[in-house]
Formats: sequence, structure tokens, C-alpha cells
Amino acid sequence: MTVEASLAVPLFLFLMVNVLSMLLFFHTFLSNLERLHQQGRQLSMLAYVAGDSGLIQDDMVQLIYPERVTPVVPVIGYPGTMIVSCCYMRAWTGYDVENRAEGEDREEIYVYITDSGSAYHMARSCTYLTLSITLAGRDEVEGLRNASGGRYSPCEKCGGDGSGIVYVTNEGDRYHNTIECSGLKRTVRCVPLSEAGGRSPCSRCCA
Repeated sequence: MTVEASLAVPLFLFLMVNVLSMLLFFHTFLSNLERLHQQGRQLSMLAYVAGDSGLIQDDMVQLIYPERVTPVVPVIGYPGTMIVSCCYMRAWTGYDVENRAEGEDREEIYVYITDSGSAYHMARSCTYLTLSITLAGRDEVEGLRNASGGRYSPCEKCGGDGSGIVYVTNEGDRYHNTIECSGLKRTVRCVPLSEAGGRSPCSRCCA
């Protein structure tokens, strides 16, 4: 066996071991992520019963699962890699629906409002109430446009100055540094139209 062959075989085996280890890491990450996603969906549906617990905070299901993965072939001085899988999902917490006042002759119309919004909505599925959150690279957000064709600017609440990943919505005009920013949350209440507080009809779902 030549010198070149004696060097090439160990290098080839070392490369294959690294490839297998990387595949193991990705497989573990995706498996954990899928399991967290399934658990998050179940928790989001049970959030109304579970209340504001350690897993459900501010109407968001938050699941984090760390796991240390070791290489296929043990390497001296290398204990493995810590893989952290995360799942953030909006929880369903019910609607604050009040019964019709006793003795009222006509049936009250119920609408959906947010605490900071200036309009009321007839449909809970209105795009103004249902945020579609998208991840974007900080260096590409300048070229993105929202549903109205507008540019995104930094959020005045969280700063939006993330060095890597930021969060944007199709209907918003801000990019956010963290998914926990209050600008990405909607506390929706269902109230009688008479209690809408002078809000105007939504231009989309009330047209």
C-alpha cells in the first residue's frame, strides 16, 4: 500500500463519520421539532383550560427541548453537540362573549375588537386580526414589502435590531427582534356592537 493510499483511507473514513454525524444531528433536530409541534398544537387547543401556566404565557405556547447528541463514533475530547428545538404557537384562549342583556327585545350584534385597534370586525378570521408571522434575515428585510406594498421599519417596542433573524407580518409595517414582542400579539375580544367604543367598521370584513 502506497503512502498516499494509507493517508487517503483514514481521511475518507473520517469524512464519512462526520457526514453520518451531521445527518444524525439533523434527524434528531427534525424529530424533536415535529414532536414539539404536535404537542404545541394540542396545548394551543387546551390553552383555555390550562390558563396562564409555565408553558402558556401571554397567549403563546412556548416549548423548548434541549438534547445532547454524540457523534456516531466517539471522539476524544468531544462530548457531542447540544441541539435545542423550540416551538412557539399562538394559544386559543376563548372569546369574551357576554350574554344578551335580560329583557332586551332585539338580538345584539357581536363584533371583534382589540384593545389598541381603531376598528371593529365582523369576522374573527379577518386578516387584521390573524397575524401571519414570517421569519426573515436581517439583511433581506429592506427588500421585503407587506401586503400593501409598503416597506418595513424597526419596531418601536422591541427595536427590531436583531443581528440575524427578524419577524414580520403580511399586514404590518414593522420588523421585530423577538417573537415575544407585544407588537406581534393580538388580544381579541368579542363584545356587543354597542360596546365597541366608537370604533369604525373594518374596511375588509365589514364592507
